[in-house]
Amino acid sequence: MHCPACPEPEWNINLEVLKNALESEKHKYTLFLDCDGTFNVSHINKPDDPNEESLNAGCAFIIEEHEYQQYLSHVENDPLNKYNCVKLWTLKFDHLLKFVNLVVTGIIGFQCICHVMFKPDMTVDMYAGERLYYVDCGLIGALKDQTKQCWIRLSYDLVCQYLPNLLACITKKHFPELTDEELVKIEGLREISDSCILLHISYIV
Repeated sequence: MHCPACPEPEWNINLEVLKNALESEKHKYTLFLDCDGTFNVSHINKPDDPNEESLNAGCAFIIEEHEYQQYLSHVENDPLNKYNCVKLWTLKFDHLLKFVNLVVTGIIGFQCICHVMFKPDMTVDMYAGERLYYVDCGLIGALKDQTKQCWIRLSYDLVCQYLPNLLACITKKHFPELTDEELVKIEGLREISDSCILLHISYIV
Protein backbone atom coordinates (compact mmCIF):
# COMPACT_ATOMS: atom_id res chain seq x y z
CA MET A 1 0.00 0.00 0.00
CA HIS A 2 1.09 3.57 -0.58
CA CYS A 3 2.06 5.73 2.36
CA PRO A 4 -1.24 7.38 3.42
CA ALA A 5 0.53 10.54 4.59
CA CYS A 6 2.61 11.24 1.46
CA PRO A 7 1.12 13.52 -1.22
CA GLU A 8 -1.07 11.62 -3.69
CA PRO A 9 -2.62 13.91 -6.34
CA GLU A 10 -6.38 13.39 -6.75
CA TRP A 11 -6.47 11.31 -3.58
CA ASN A 12 -5.35 13.47 -0.66
CA ILE A 13 -4.37 16.58 -2.67
CA ASN A 14 -6.36 18.47 -5.28
CA LEU A 15 -4.52 19.11 -8.56
CA GLU A 16 -5.65 22.74 -8.42
CA VAL A 17 -3.90 23.14 -5.07
CA LEU A 18 -0.66 21.83 -6.59
CA LYS A 19 -1.01 24.08 -9.61
CA ASN A 20 -1.40 27.21 -7.45
CA ALA A 21 1.14 26.29 -4.77
CA LEU A 22 3.53 29.06 -3.79
CA GLU A 23 7.28 28.49 -3.81
CA SER A 24 7.22 28.54 -0.01
CA GLU A 25 4.58 25.77 0.04
CA LYS A 26 6.11 23.28 -2.40
CA HIS A 27 7.85 21.29 0.33
CA LYS A 28 4.41 20.31 1.69
CA TYR A 29 3.45 18.72 -1.62
CA THR A 30 6.78 17.12 -2.49
CA LEU A 31 7.22 13.35 -2.51
CA PHE A 32 10.53 12.57 -0.78
CA LEU A 33 11.97 9.18 -1.77
CA ASP A 34 15.07 7.44 -0.48
CA CYS A 35 16.87 4.66 -2.33
CA ASP A 36 19.31 2.39 -0.54
CA GLY A 37 20.73 -1.10 -0.70
CA THR A 38 21.34 -3.51 2.15
CA PHE A 39 23.43 -6.67 2.29
CA ASN A 40 21.71 -7.92 5.45
CA VAL A 41 18.93 -9.64 3.47
CA SER A 42 20.78 -12.34 1.57
CA HIS A 43 19.77 -15.75 0.22
CA ILE A 44 22.19 -18.63 0.79
CA ASN A 45 22.80 -21.12 -2.01
CA LYS A 46 20.96 -24.19 -0.71
CA PRO A 47 18.56 -26.79 -2.11
CA ASP A 48 15.18 -25.20 -2.88
CA ASP A 49 11.95 -26.36 -4.43
CA PRO A 50 12.32 -25.54 -8.17
CA ASN A 51 8.55 -25.11 -8.43
CA GLU A 52 8.35 -22.55 -5.64
CA GLU A 53 6.72 -19.34 -6.88
CA SER A 54 5.99 -16.02 -5.23
CA LEU A 55 2.34 -15.68 -4.23
CA ASN A 56 2.45 -11.91 -4.71
CA ALA A 57 3.63 -11.88 -8.35
CA GLY A 58 4.81 -8.28 -8.12
CA CYS A 59 1.74 -7.04 -6.26
CA ALA A 60 3.53 -6.29 -2.99
CA PHE A 61 7.00 -4.80 -2.36
CA ILE A 62 9.18 -7.08 -4.54
CA ILE A 63 8.86 -6.65 -8.30
CA GLU A 64 7.69 -9.54 -10.49
CA GLU A 65 10.53 -12.08 -10.76
CA HIS A 66 10.20 -13.25 -14.38
CA GLU A 67 10.11 -9.73 -15.81
CA TYR A 68 13.06 -8.78 -13.59
CA GLN A 69 15.19 -11.69 -14.82
CA GLN A 70 14.36 -10.83 -18.42
CA TYR A 71 15.44 -7.23 -17.80
CA LEU A 72 18.73 -8.33 -16.18
CA SER A 73 19.59 -10.51 -19.16
CA HIS A 74 19.67 -7.37 -21.34
CA VAL A 75 21.62 -5.02 -19.07
CA GLU A 76 24.18 -7.05 -17.12
CA ASN A 77 26.97 -6.26 -19.60
CA ASP A 78 25.87 -2.70 -20.35
CA PRO A 79 28.97 -0.42 -20.23
CA LEU A 80 26.83 2.52 -19.08
CA ASN A 81 26.37 0.79 -15.75
CA LYS A 82 30.08 0.83 -14.91
CA TYR A 83 31.14 3.21 -12.16
CA ASN A 84 34.41 5.07 -11.71
CA CYS A 85 34.36 5.63 -7.95
CA VAL A 86 37.49 4.33 -6.15
CA LYS A 87 35.51 3.69 -2.97
CA LEU A 88 32.99 1.52 -4.82
CA TRP A 89 35.73 -0.51 -6.50
CA THR A 90 37.30 -1.12 -3.09
CA LEU A 91 33.98 -2.22 -1.63
CA LYS A 92 33.37 -4.48 -4.62
CA PHE A 93 36.49 -6.54 -3.94
CA ASP A 94 35.82 -6.51 -0.20
CA HIS A 95 32.34 -7.90 -0.82
CA LEU A 96 33.58 -10.73 -3.04
CA LEU A 97 34.55 -12.68 0.09
CA LYS A 98 31.21 -11.99 1.75
CA PHE A 99 29.20 -13.07 -1.29
CA VAL A 100 30.60 -16.62 -1.43
CA ASN A 101 27.79 -19.21 -1.59
CA LEU A 102 25.06 -16.56 -1.86
CA VAL A 103 22.38 -16.63 -4.54
CA VAL A 104 21.04 -13.18 -3.58
CA THR A 105 23.52 -10.80 -1.99
CA GLY A 106 20.98 -8.23 -0.78
CA ILE A 107 18.16 -5.94 -1.86
CA ILE A 108 17.65 -2.37 -3.05
CA GLY A 109 14.45 -0.62 -2.07
CA PHE A 110 12.70 2.73 -2.10
CA GLN A 111 10.90 4.27 0.85
CA CYS A 112 9.35 7.63 1.66
CA ILE A 113 11.79 9.61 3.78
CA CYS A 114 9.20 11.45 5.86
CA HIS A 115 7.31 8.39 7.11
CA VAL A 116 9.76 5.51 6.44
CA MET A 117 7.29 3.34 4.54
CA PHE A 118 8.58 1.09 1.76
CA LYS A 119 6.92 1.80 -1.55
CA PRO A 120 5.16 -1.06 -3.37
CA ASP A 121 6.72 -2.73 -6.43
CA MET A 122 10.07 -1.00 -5.90
CA THR A 123 12.28 -3.53 -4.10
CA VAL A 124 14.68 -5.66 -6.18
CA ASP A 125 17.17 -8.43 -5.46
CA MET A 126 20.90 -7.83 -5.91
CA TYR A 127 22.98 -10.71 -7.26
CA ALA A 128 26.47 -9.22 -7.39
CA GLY A 129 26.81 -6.21 -5.16
CA GLU A 130 25.12 -2.85 -5.66
CA ARG A 131 24.86 -2.40 -9.41
CA LEU A 132 23.27 0.72 -10.87
CA TYR A 133 20.91 -1.18 -13.17
CA TYR A 134 19.20 -2.64 -10.10
CA VAL A 135 18.28 0.91 -9.10
CA ASP A 136 16.92 1.64 -12.59
CA CYS A 137 14.38 -1.14 -12.23
CA GLY A 138 13.35 0.01 -8.76
CA LEU A 139 13.01 3.62 -9.91
CA ILE A 140 10.62 2.59 -12.68
CA GLY A 141 8.45 0.98 -10.01
CA ALA A 142 8.77 4.10 -7.86
CA LEU A 143 7.41 6.36 -10.59
CA LYS A 144 4.83 3.96 -12.01
CA ASP A 145 1.85 5.57 -10.24
CA GLN A 146 3.37 8.99 -9.65
CA THR A 147 2.98 10.68 -13.04
CA LYS A 148 0.75 13.41 -11.59
CA GLN A 149 3.24 14.36 -8.90
CA CYS A 150 4.59 17.86 -9.44
CA TRP A 151 7.71 17.50 -7.31
CA ILE A 152 9.71 14.43 -6.34
CA ARG A 153 12.98 14.51 -4.44
CA LEU A 154 15.22 11.45 -4.64
CA SER A 155 17.98 10.72 -2.13
CA TYR A 156 20.62 8.09 -2.90
CA ASP A 157 24.14 7.75 -1.50
CA LEU A 158 25.52 6.82 -4.95
CA VAL A 159 23.73 9.61 -6.80
CA CYS A 160 27.01 11.05 -8.15
CA GLN A 161 27.55 7.76 -10.02
CA TYR A 162 23.90 7.18 -10.82
CA LEU A 163 22.68 10.40 -12.43
CA PRO A 164 25.18 10.96 -15.29
CA ASN A 165 23.96 7.96 -17.35
CA LEU A 166 20.38 7.88 -16.09
CA LEU A 167 18.69 9.05 -19.28
CA ALA A 168 20.78 6.69 -21.41
CA CYS A 169 19.97 3.67 -19.22
CA ILE A 170 16.25 4.13 -18.60
CA THR A 171 14.76 3.94 -22.08
CA LYS A 172 11.86 2.19 -23.76
CA LYS A 173 14.39 -0.28 -25.14
CA HIS A 174 15.08 -1.62 -21.65
CA PHE A 175 11.58 -0.86 -20.30
CA PRO A 176 9.05 -1.34 -23.15
CA GLU A 177 6.12 -0.70 -20.78
CA LEU A 178 7.47 2.76 -19.88
CA THR A 179 4.86 5.44 -20.65
CA ASP A 180 5.63 8.91 -22.00
CA GLU A 181 4.45 10.45 -18.72
CA GLU A 182 6.85 8.28 -16.71
CA LEU A 183 9.67 9.09 -19.13
CA VAL A 184 9.07 12.81 -18.55
CA LYS A 185 9.54 12.25 -14.82
CA ILE A 186 12.78 10.37 -15.47
CA GLU A 187 14.02 13.16 -17.74
CA GLY A 188 13.43 15.58 -14.87
CA LEU A 189 16.55 14.13 -13.25
CA ARG A 190 19.04 16.30 -15.07
CA GLU A 191 22.59 15.14 -15.64
CA ILE A 192 25.26 16.29 -13.22
CA SER A 193 28.96 16.20 -13.86
CA ASP A 194 30.19 17.05 -10.36
CA SER A 195 31.14 13.82 -8.55
CA CYS A 196 30.73 15.20 -5.03
CA ILE A 197 28.16 13.21 -3.04
CA LEU A 198 27.85 15.97 -0.44
CA LEU A 199 26.57 18.40 -3.07
CA HIS A 200 24.27 16.02 -4.91
CA ILE A 201 22.93 13.52 -2.38
CA SER A 202 19.40 14.83 -3.08
CA TYR A 203 18.06 15.76 -6.46
CA ILE A 204 14.71 17.04 -7.67
CA VAL A 205 12.56 15.42 -10.33
